[in-house]
Formats: sequence, structure tokens, C-alpha cells
Amino acid sequence: MRTYIFTAREREVIRAFLDGRIPATGKEIGMIRLRMRTFGDLSGDVDLYRELQIRLAKTESAVST
Repeated sequence: MRTYIFTAREREVIRAFLDGRIPATGKEIGMIRLRMRTFGDLSGDVDLYRELQIRLAKTESAVST
């Protein structure tokens, strides 16, 4: 399993976009958007990862009490 989805540079670009510092039509955001469309399973995998993380955290807290 990869330990990251976005590179450090992509994270910078995404944060700049989310903060309103760069437009959605920028070249770098466009490349990230293309990758997101290309990797259709990625969104489902992220959702699955989050669900697993939440469930495991609940299990760990139940075991430790």
C-alpha cells in the first residue's frame, strides 16, 4: 500500500486552491483533476480506508476500557 495519495507539491497546490489562492482552472489543479478522473477506484479506496480507520479506532478504544 502506498503511504500517500498526493506528492508534497500537489498538497501545496491543493491547499492553495482550497484557500482560494489559485483558481480551479490552473494548470497544476488541472493535472491533479485529470489524475483523479483517471484513478476511479481511488475515491472508493479512500472511503474504505477512512471507514476502516474509524472502526479500528472504536475497537481499540473499546478494548482499552
